[in-house]
Amino acid sequence: MNVLHDIAFSLALTTRLARALPIKQLGIIASLFLALSAPTLSLANDFPLPENRFVDLTFDSDMQLGEILSFHHDAMGFMWVGGVDGLARYDGYDFKTFPLIHVSNNEEYDSTVWSFLEKENGNLWLATGAGISRYIRQTNTFDRPLDAQFAATERLMERETRSLIEAQDGTLWFTSENLGVTAYNHSDGQCTRYVHEPLNDNSLSSNNVAVVFEDSQQRIWVGASNGLNRIDLKTGKVSHYFHPGKEVIDMNLNNVLSIAEGQDGRLWLGTPAGLAVFDPISEQFTPFSIQQATPLKGIIIVRLLFDSNGR
Repeated sequence: MNVLHDIAFSLALTTRLARALPIKQLGIIASLFLALSAPTLSLANDFPLPENRFVDLTFDSDMQLGEILSFHHDAMGFMWVGGVDGLARYDGYDFKTFPLIHVSNNEEYDSTVWSFLEKENGNLWLATGAGISRYIRQTNTFDRPLDAQFAATERLMERETRSLIEAQDGTLWFTSENLGVTAYNHSDGQCTRYVHEPLNDNSLSSNNVAVVFEDSQQRIWVGASNGLNRIDLKTGKVSHYFHPGKEVIDMNLNNVLSIAEGQDGRLWLGTPAGLAVFDPISEQFTPFSIQQATPLKGIIIVRLLFDSNGR
């Protein structure tokens, strides 16, 4: 049975950044890389981690992002960092910040950046505190690509969006604060909403969702405040999966904040209580306490990423 043997926080930076000297502090929340092929959980004895795993970066006093929430390493090698107060881009030497996200008519929107989606043309779609914004690389400007489409749909683009993805079939999926998940087809403009309906057992378990994720089998998973959900795209029905138990830690393990898929097809779930693993075949949960393997305490895992080696 494969178990976790390497938990390391690491910044997915450019080669230049990897060689940079530490400078002051930043507090970037790094990726959690997971390796799934060792017979023991003893990190210190069986897989000693090298020293100096972190490179500290800092902004100038007038270039603050507040709390760091997200990051993205784009196709051109830039590192993008999203925070409560905007967006920054790192080129291996310097940061360029975008404190506020503006649209063409000079309106200002909540500049919190929760996550990124890079399109084939190099533009970045941003899940923000007020819907979806887009950074247009060619003109170095921002716009609001979906405001017109959703102007009459419960003002979705004014709601906090924490997660957005583009599925393999081209459908754009995004979450909305207390309004569930939306699937939007660019080609025909069709929009499908998935929400919690109290009298419908086949609806989302909650409208309070943090993440939407597509796995390698093109299944759509939704992390809600009270469990993991899977949407059947053919029937529109939603299946619910809950970690058993009624203790506080069990309830926290059901608050799914992030999802990543391992090479074996299992889903790793980030929660306020650490890590949990869900097997889509057996439909069973396995909790994993990060405190057992590292000296880090009180970990709330809001982002999970696997590297190209499956770690």
